[in-house]
Amino acid sequence: MRFARLMAVLVGLVFWNGCGDDDGGDTPAGVCGDGVVDAGEVCDDGNTAEGDGCSPTCHPEEAPRPRCGDGALDAGEACDDGNADGGDGCSAECEIEVPPRCGDGVVDPGEQCDDGNVAAADGCEVDCTKSKLLEIACGELPPVAHGTCEVVPGAGATLIQGVVLAPGAVYRGGRVLVDERGTIACVGCDCEAAGATVITCPRGVISPSLINTHDHLTFTQNSPYTPTEERYEHRHDWRTGRDDHTRIDTPGSATQAQIRWGELRFLMGGATSIVGSGSATGLLRNLDRGDQEGLAQKSVLFDTFPLRDSSGRELVSGCGYSNDMVRGEDIEGEAAYCPHVAEGIEASARNEFVCLQTAPNDVLKPQSAYIHGIGLTAPDYAAMAENGTALIWSPRSNITLYGDTAVVTAAARLGVQIALGTDWIATGSMNLLRELRCAAALNEVYYDGFFTDEELWRMVTGSAASVTATDEVIGALSLGKVADVAVFNGAERADHRAIVAADPEDVVLVMRGGKVLYGDAAVVAAVRGAEVCDELDVCGVAKQVCLQDEIGMGLEQLEREVGEIYPPFFCDEPEREPLCTPSRAATAPVNASVNGSTVYTGQPTDEDLDGDGIENGADNCPSVFNPIRPLDDGAQADGDGDGEGDACDACPVDAGSTLCSAPNPHDGDGDGVESGADNCPSLENPDQADMDGDGKGDPCDLCPADANLGVQGCPVSIYDIKDGTVAEGMVVALENVLVTAKHASGFFVQVKPGDPEYAGPAYSGVYVYSPENAVVAGDRVRIASAAVTNFYGQIQLGSAVVEVIASQGEAAPAPEPVAPADIATRGPRAAELEGVLVEVADVRVTGLETMYNEFFVTGDLRVNDLLYLADPFPVVGDRFASIRGILDFRNDNSKIEPRSAEDLVPGPPRLAAFGPAASFVYAGQTGAQTVPAPLEVTLSR
Repeated sequence: MRFARLMAVLVGLVFWNGCGDDDGGDTPAGVCGDGVVDAGEVCDDGNTAEGDGCSPTCHPEEAPRPRCGDGALDAGEACDDGNADGGDGCSAECEIEVPPRCGDGVVDPGEQCDDGNVAAADGCEVDCTKSKLLEIACGELPPVAHGTCEVVPGAGATLIQGVVLAPGAVYRGGRVLVDERGTIACVGCDCEAAGATVITCPRGVISPSLINTHDHLTFTQNSPYTPTEERYEHRHDWRTGRDDHTRIDTPGSATQAQIRWGELRFLMGGATSIVGSGSATGLLRNLDRGDQEGLAQKSVLFDTFPLRDSSGRELVSGCGYSNDMVRGEDIEGEAAYCPHVAEGIEASARNEFVCLQTAPNDVLKPQSAYIHGIGLTAPDYAAMAENGTALIWSPRSNITLYGDTAVVTAAARLGVQIALGTDWIATGSMNLLRELRCAAALNEVYYDGFFTDEELWRMVTGSAASVTATDEVIGALSLGKVADVAVFNGAERADHRAIVAADPEDVVLVMRGGKVLYGDAAVVAAVRGAEVCDELDVCGVAKQVCLQDEIGMGLEQLEREVGEIYPPFFCDEPEREPLCTPSRAATAPVNASVNGSTVYTGQPTDEDLDGDGIENGADNCPSVFNPIRPLDDGAQADGDGDGEGDACDACPVDAGSTLCSAPNPHDGDGDGVESGADNCPSLENPDQADMDGDGKGDPCDLCPADANLGVQGCPVSIYDIKDGTVAEGMVVALENVLVTAKHASGFFVQVKPGDPEYAGPAYSGVYVYSPENAVVAGDRVRIASAAVTNFYGQIQLGSAVVEVIASQGEAAPAPEPVAPADIATRGPRAAELEGVLVEVADVRVTGLETMYNEFFVTGDLRVNDLLYLADPFPVVGDRFASIRGILDFRNDNSKIEPRSAEDLVPGPPRLAAFGPAASFVYAGQTGAQTVPAPLEVTLSR
């Protein structure tokens, strides 16, 4: 049968070959792939594809190779729909595609989170939105006639009513009670205080005042730089002009007045604290300096060049930057360390992180918060989270300079705590409200709404306090915290959004330590009463700012001193404000594409939803911005290689996992209580025990049985300080102590016989370092807080908050009589009488040190001029019946410090000179003048 059919075909072929064309032309040759087996072909399957049994040359293939997309279900394939397209149920890898769903562990477009389950109240809700805060309705507040708030003046405490943003909760119609010392005494629905000043703000949102964790105040006299299309790959590119880049030359020479103007910008944006690499007294708390306005916390160690590479040295491997790079041991005693790390998007930026993760330079520690952290990968952020290292994010400056910023979505998912900082005026934000606006815009347009408003707000409050190691005293509205409070207009924007999207006119009140510094004119005037503050119009709203008692001058004088300078606010978008739209599209002077990095304008389109220059179908995070960076070597970052980009992967370092194990960055001690609500955020205390009810948990309360709210020190005696009972570094309080002497930088206090705690002269006096103090000798003072310090061998108090409680010229205690040798340097009583009023008797001047205005007396005891310079200055041989003064220890020597001329009681006069030597009188004469010249007798006084 098969033979018969074959014969028929052959006959047909012969017949066809024997018939010519009508025009007598040649017959066309067959083509491989036309479905006809022509001469020289063994097969022809109608195509020229490989792997289907018939090769592109129409010869049999030995064994057809399975191919995804050929329509045949081959071994290893779960499906094959005849194409290589994804998104149609069968992927390009021939795996069955599961439609995106909440609970699959992948954060899909439109989802805020996806924790791999559909459980409620676990941080990610059943609809893949983040769990909302607890809302507590305290009751309706009566409306106000004008503005946001009304004030009923009172005395002592201050009660603020409105929408209270507390840790983990929102109190509607809630209250914050601030006591007379500027400490939060109550937060909730039922706070009361008889006779208090009451500030009622029915539409006001009450928040902790804001904390700026990164700025460079010494550059604040500049204006923003002129924007260009050029983008950089490393900070040394714009600092030094490396790699053919254009150098940005911005001087860092701000005067004290200009720094204060810069601080005024931040104050008018709701901030009261800053890490600014520069400082001035008044206005803001400078957390990296001593000018903390009474906060008395250990200063943040701010480090612009931890690798000591200011010369512009870059490396892609190794640590050969310098011989004096920071080492792990250098920061062991620091409460907070903030170095600039990985500011850039190329491999040399990431190598900074690698080097600083390597011993002996390892500073990846819990007290560290890396500023910028742009050029990092998911495993790097995971290492930060594991070691408790935080990230300080400056998005506006990053976007302006590099067209990109830190992968904050990945960092947050991995458990890195994030705080915001403005960087500097040249390429950053003029205040924290503008930095929040930038972060919020990136979040909405480029991060698919990853962060909630509460999370953004936390970056400038609780998290900012945590990374600066000040969260025990500021950053939250909680019992015992210092009353750094800001009120915002919430008429158009609710809750945390009122801060995240605030305009300049929306800042209703700013309070530092319970003291009103700025706000709506009517509110400030009503609270401060007769005190005069400066008025100004802010976008149609009358405001007042209180400068005189902060910086010693009013607004008009400050304006004269700073001259032409960038304004403190703008009603619309600030003039020449640096960019917050990511882009890298320049071709000159340096091409934006480096090492295969993406070129993009940052404009989302239907084909590129996140504006990162990669079309949706090829983008491993189609709805979250994640361009290819120079350090990524030509491929989008995917730390675990699971096909989900780090920026949108629910578990960026766990391939295929939906249950990611990441630390809670807001619970640093791991006790299950987030830091804002934790009464001891640095030590584990799940029971939150607080014996004295002062808001400080017992494990971190240095005096758990004695209430000391806020920054108030533990009540101690001078004896406890001087005899070593109290450890160095402890913050203490002294009540009703007598000032015995003062000078420009500080004063001495002493326990006096008759005082309740008097226990003898030994260890009864102490020096208090307090520049620009207002006390006088004879005052009784309360020292609410001061740190016990060892200043080159002298135990004294620093960072003191002092209040005069009586100024009646009270007499000092009687001086303690003592032998000179006993109190001379390292004498047997020198340590116990340091800071005490003493007296030595019948001493003679034995030496002079005129360069330092000092002289020595019997027993090798030094007499100094800290409080009074002897006039006339003694000479060797002079005798004193007595010398009184405060015993002080300076420059490695014990010295008496006389307070006035009355403390230097001269001895009997001595014969200073007698002559001339050859003087005569004639024999028998009396009462006659000597010859050849009158005899002169000179006494010492």
